[in-house]
Amino acid sequence: MSRITVGQAVYRLRRVPPRRLPALVGRYALQMARARARRWHIVRHRGELSDAALRRALAGTSPQAAFDAFLERFFVNPRTAPETAAALARAYPEHAQRTRAQADQALRHVCDLLGSGPTQLGDRINWQQDFKTGFTWSRDVLPDDQDTLCLHDPCDIKVPWELSRCHHWVALGRAYALEADPRFAAEFVAQLVAWLEDNPWPYGVNWSRSMEAAVRAVNWMWAAALFADAPQFTPALKRRFLKAMLQHGNQILNNLEYTDNNGNHYLSNGVGLLFLGVVFEELAPSAAWRKKGAEIVWGEIQRQVHPDGVDFEQGLGYHGLVTEFWYSSVLLCERNGMAVPSHVRTRLERMFDFMLAYTRPDGTFPQLGDNDDGRLAGIDDEPVGSHCRHLAVGGAMFQRDDLLGAAGDALDSAVWLCGPQVLQQPRSVPQPRSQAFPSGGFYVMRSAETSMLIDGGEVGMRGIGGHGHADVLSFELWAAGAGVLVDSGTYTYSADPVLRQALRGTAAHNTLRVDGQDSSRLGTGRWLWLIENDARPVSVEWQSDAEHDVFVGSHTGYRRLANPVTHTRRITLEKARRIWRIEDGIDGLGPHLVELFFHPGVPFDVEDGAVRLRAPRADLVLLPPPDTTLRQQQAWTSRGYGLREPATVLVYARRTHAPTRFVTRLALVESGTPVCTARSLVEMDAG
Repeated sequence: MSRITVGQAVYRLRRVPPRRLPALVGRYALQMARARARRWHIVRHRGELSDAALRRALAGTSPQAAFDAFLERFFVNPRTAPETAAALARAYPEHAQRTRAQADQALRHVCDLLGSGPTQLGDRINWQQDFKTGFTWSRDVLPDDQDTLCLHDPCDIKVPWELSRCHHWVALGRAYALEADPRFAAEFVAQLVAWLEDNPWPYGVNWSRSMEAAVRAVNWMWAAALFADAPQFTPALKRRFLKAMLQHGNQILNNLEYTDNNGNHYLSNGVGLLFLGVVFEELAPSAAWRKKGAEIVWGEIQRQVHPDGVDFEQGLGYHGLVTEFWYSSVLLCERNGMAVPSHVRTRLERMFDFMLAYTRPDGTFPQLGDNDDGRLAGIDDEPVGSHCRHLAVGGAMFQRDDLLGAAGDALDSAVWLCGPQVLQQPRSVPQPRSQAFPSGGFYVMRSAETSMLIDGGEVGMRGIGGHGHADVLSFELWAAGAGVLVDSGTYTYSADPVLRQALRGTAAHNTLRVDGQDSSRLGTGRWLWLIENDARPVSVEWQSDAEHDVFVGSHTGYRRLANPVTHTRRITLEKARRIWRIEDGIDGLGPHLVELFFHPGVPFDVEDGAVRLRAPRADLVLLPPPDTTLRQQQAWTSRGYGLREPATVLVYARRTHAPTRFVTRLALVESGTPVCTARSLVEMDAG
């Protein structure tokens, strides 16, 4: 972890309530003392563990027996893996081809992750390098002594971290289970040895976060299980693998990412410890790993997930990631006869309910909040932008034919985790329905061929921001085959701080801005994940019946202005006619510049005072508020981490005095319907 400066520590302390300061200062002092002790230990014991250390940890059990026991406890072993791979290949031959293509890329050291496009990494992979820019961190420096963010350089620490999570090793293993090609085993062995040689514990950036060690450990387990009977995976190398697992477990336990407001990092630490503690029971520290892992994983689901199933970080991408963390842990423990608290399954099923609600008819999900396309295990090849693979696991776990039906053919993860019988489970097509998730602050309006997701929640993580954006009261609209009005997405974190700020600002969302200010102030510099808790939702109401949906909500974000105002938004959907009325009210006093932002996700034309957005199967006609001026400005949109494409934003502005209101109408009509006809339909709206 990068060293925290005095200024950064003071910034953090200012955000802490006075009553918590003594405990916080005491904890920092304890952490510093422990850090000095660890530093002495590291200098003395750096690098790979000795054989003697492994023998002591095994306490009389042979390495081979410990490895065999791991295979019996894990999801796959040499007996079951070929059967599972064959069943998937029979059901979905195109998935088998996709797996072979991924394995072929890994053989050739071609990597495509985080928006890089297929990139040749050379004969020996540099695990410390952001291969997108060429920037390389030192492998011989302790994480505390080097800057991982490097905001002065357009590099991204997530690139070496993501590469070292080794998802591609699992792709090699799945391909090996399919056809036992010795090249796949040889490549896995070569890369495992190279990683161990090039990343000596705990030097270099790949030991700088316990989350990375945890996710990496789980992927190494999958790869080791899939290659367990390969001749190239010799007993000597299996001993090295066990030593690495021992080192990973101790590293995580001794460097928990605990904060005043724990999020997905701390949860991932628990997942890694739980996996290691369950499957490597013969290792002496396993009981401590298992105990702490269970404490974190089972406890955090009540702290990090709202009662309605919404992850408290307010980013849909992260909702998918933490759902995978929890369901993988539940399935592993149940497989090994370990009790799972009843509240875990209850809340987990609600997480799947929310996922089903926000998943669009085409299987994609809106890019609301941050999304870095993170995942736990590389056991399928589903492209970015979809959570269908998670829905399939939910369907298998809870015997839910609606979840399986929504998953489509994205069953690979469910089959690897739950067995080939998933392929025979019944499925049904979920019926579209509008839903409210008031604790998490999301509202879904559905009608035939349309889905609108409204963000009526706080900035996230109990007010500190994390992975939420300044987007309260914004919405995202999918209609007739495409996202017609979309969220701008994430693109990157530290590699481009300016664009990072732009894409999480209010102007990057389909909502209203006052006096050029974000609804919540964004953290700057090294605080690219912080947002001030300015825009707190108030007076939120929801009504839904067979004919209409109505959302009403206000927020406090602009009460901080010299002339304070309150933004209230009312969205009404008339389901049968597929017409939306969006009424924005500004209550307060004084002159203000008010701007409404709309982000088209499809080609559009401006005609006769309206905007025609051309979806594949219909047109969405946007009738803007009267007495506003339209400008089109250039921006970016991102459909996945590291991916961006130029976009045009529609901005309707008015300089006015509060109180005032703006009314925008949207109508989904047959392709080519004249604007005047659409306007006539909308004007029939009694609102």
